[in-house]
Amino acid sequence: MRFLGPVALTYAMAAGAVVVAGCSGSGGSLPTGGSGDDGGGSSSEGGSGGSSGSSGSGGGSGSSSGSSSGSSSGSSSGSSSGGGPVGLISCSSPSTGFENDFSGSCGTFRWAVKTGTDDDIGKVVMTPQEKTIPELISIATQTGTSCSRQPVELGTYVLRDVNIKFENLEADGDYHLIASDPGSGKTMVTEVPFPGCVGHDSCQNSKPVYCEITHARAAVDAKNPNQTYGSMGVGTIVGIGFFDTDELMNHPGPAGEAPNGIELHPILAVCFGQGCDPLAGY
Repeated sequence: MRFLGPVALTYAMAAGAVVVAGCSGSGGSLPTGGSGDDGGGSSSEGGSGGSSGSSGSGGGSGSSSGSSSGSSSGSSSGSSSGGGPVGLISCSSPSTGFENDFSGSCGTFRWAVKTGTDDDIGKVVMTPQEKTIPELISIATQTGTSCSRQPVELGTYVLRDVNIKFENLEADGDYHLIASDPGSGKTMVTEVPFPGCVGHDSCQNSKPVYCEITHARAAVDAKNPNQTYGSMGVGTIVGIGFFDTDELMNHPGPAGEAPNGIELHPILAVCFGQGCDPLAGY
C-alpha cells in the first residue's frame, strides 16, 4: 500500500435542495485533488466475466491520482480522534479471506454505483477526506442515475473511531453495518458488497475497486465470522459516498438510515480498534 498526503475535498450545495442528475452526467462540482492534480480515481484494471485478473475473478485496482499537498478536512462536529491521516487507497492484490458462502441474488438499484462499476468510478477521488457522521448526514440529498454519480458520490470518506454494529447479511449479499458517532449518537449505514456480485449489472467491463472490496469483506469476516448481529466495537471505516434514494423514498426505515439517505457504499477498508489503520495489509 502506498501512502500519500491527504486531500481536502470541497462541495458547494444548497441546504435542503435535492439535485437530480441527467443520464449523461453527474451534475454539480466535482471533488478536487491536491495542487496540480485532477484528483483522478481508480484505474480500471482487470475485467469482469472471463477476463483475467490476479485472483481470476476480477482485476485489482490502482489509482491514477498524483501526489497531493492539501491538508485533510477537520471535523466541525461529532467525534474524530486517533490514528493518522488515511492516504491514497491503492490495493495491490485481492484478498481471498472473505467468506464465499452467499448464494442469493445480487442487487439491482444503482448496483453499478454501489459496487464501483459505473461510468463515473474513474472520477472518484481515492484519497479520502476525514468526515464525521453528523457532517455527512447534514448534506442535502442528491439523486444520481444507474451509471452516474452526484458530487458527494465522487468522494471517499473516513469515519474515524466510530461505533460499528453488524446489522445483517442482506438479501443482495451486502453486509449492512451501522456506524454511530460516539459523541452525538447519530447513525448512518455503511455496506460491504459480496465480491461475487461486483460486476453484476455493470456499466463497464472492469472492476476498479474489486480488490478493496475483497479486503473490506475479509476484515468483517475475520471480526465476525458467524455474521452475528450486534456490536463490533470501535473501528474506522473508509468508503465511497452513496445516496440510497430508493430506500429513503420508497422503503424508509432500515436500521441506522441517515435522514438524507447517505451511506458509505461500497466500504473500501475497515479496521477494528481505537486508532487502527484501515489500510494495513492492502
